[in-house]
Amino acid sequence: MNTNTQPETKPTQEEVTARLVAMTAAEVSSVYSGKPGCCCGCKGNHRYNSAHVESATKNRGYAITPDEVNDRQVAKVLAVIQANVEKAAENYLADFSSGCNNNFWVEIPNGGFDRKGDPTTRLYIVYTVKENS
Repeated sequence: MNTNTQPETKPTQEEVTARLVAMTAAEVSSVYSGKPGCCCGCKGNHRYNSAHVESATKNRGYAITPDEVNDRQVAKVLAVIQANVEKAAENYLADFSSGCNNNFWVEIPNGGFDRKGDPTTRLYIVYTVKENS
């Protein structure tokens, strides 16, 4: 299965799960790890795959800097997503109709608590390489 292709029709849970299980870091353009709520980078970090800096720069609209490139973090976030494959597939399918079909995400409790005493979580996102990048 070519995991770089963005599907036009909604896949099944099994198809998404198989895609995620087979995915390698080479198919990941970038990852995000941080607090949920905003993914611009103000609550976490985006890290980019060194093999896809040129296409990521083009997609983002401005240059990826060397401090943003981290293949180890890309592999680590992909491993978190794959360890939570059922939830990531469920989230992907829930977002599919809104056009979000090149990322997979999970929100995981991190054992902490906010000022109100509510449990805190960490958001992990894998952005796949876009087909025409």
